[in-house]
Amino acid sequence: MSKCFIAIDPGVSGGFSQFVDGEIIDAWRFTSLSDFSDEVYELMENPEYEVEFVLEDCPPFAGKNIPSSAGFKLGRSCGFYEGLARGLRIPCHLIPPRTWQKGLTGLAKGGPQRKRMLKDHASRLYPSLGKKVTLATADAILIGHYQIFAEL
Repeated sequence: MSKCFIAIDPGVSGGFSQFVDGEIIDAWRFTSLSDFSDEVYELMENPEYEVEFVLEDCPPFAGKNIPSSAGFKLGRSCGFYEGLARGLRIPCHLIPPRTWQKGLTGLAKGGPQRKRMLKDHASRLYPSLGKKVTLATADAILIGHYQIFAEL
């Protein structure tokens, strides 16, 4: 049975990536919760896959970088994915941003420049994805990358 990780960036413009047995398969941008649920059901029906989620754990406090209104949406989104995993009995690994970003060098403090740097890291690690590495998918790709190497 192949281990299938779905890495999730639960942000408002978040994205997803899929790894099977340590190899990246795909990355895509957030569409709708129902579309995502449908994709998860399809993966679960495949007897070749053991599905697990790797979800970015959202910070518990809003601050300078996260206004309270954005923090609420982020928490709600994170809760949806965690609830979906728990309800379907899918193992769900919660990874704080500080943890999955630890080994990435030269990151700016925050803002658009940091997002571009994360995208550059994801592009270098997975050049086969080409244009699928975007500002929306980069975090999910790197979250999945972290989990793959954390399990080694």
